[in-house]
Amino acid sequence: ASGIAAALVTAAIIREALRGAARPGHLVAYAIELASHPALRAGVGEWLVGHPQAPTAHDADAFLAAGLREVVDALQRAHSAVAAFQSDPWADDPCRFAGEGWRAQEALSTALLCADALPGDPIAALRRATVTGGDSDSIAAVAGAILGAAQADNPWPAQWAQRLEPRYRTWIADAAQYRLGDPK
Repeated sequence: ASGIAAALVTAAIIREALRGAARPGHLVAYAIELASHPALRAGVGEWLVGHPQAPTAHDADAFLAAGLREVVDALQRAHSAVAAFQSDPWADDPCRFAGEGWRAQEALSTALLCADALPGDPIAALRRATVTGGDSDSIAAVAGAILGAAQADNPWPAQWAQRLEPRYRTWIADAAQYRLGDPK
């Protein structure tokens, strides 16, 4: 349940970052607000019906609500550490406060804590996400997606793309050409 809920909140925060509504420095608080908003749940219960833990619409709604509670709990733990991390983002491991990232809600919470810790420097925020005592590649992947969406222009250095494996460069180039509704 928490994995599905964390995916919903992650998608919502990325959408809001692309719109300019969610900005680094306030992402954890905004994610808590999104996770608690009834619109996030609209239609999801019907989609979950048939899941082994959600055979009926009532079960699906309860399953999703339980997952969202776990996500909000993890986000609230991260929120309690934002001010300390903004004053010194390198003093402690963000995993101690937001979770090690082995579960989806922890990866999201720790990624947002790192993004909020260094709101004016997406490269340093991503670096902070990569240097943790937990599942740093998952934490950094989530942080990078959110930080990238929150920037008007691509914030990542060009040489980073050159160091990618060729298949990833191809996938990124293909994704850049994608437009909603294209028959591809």
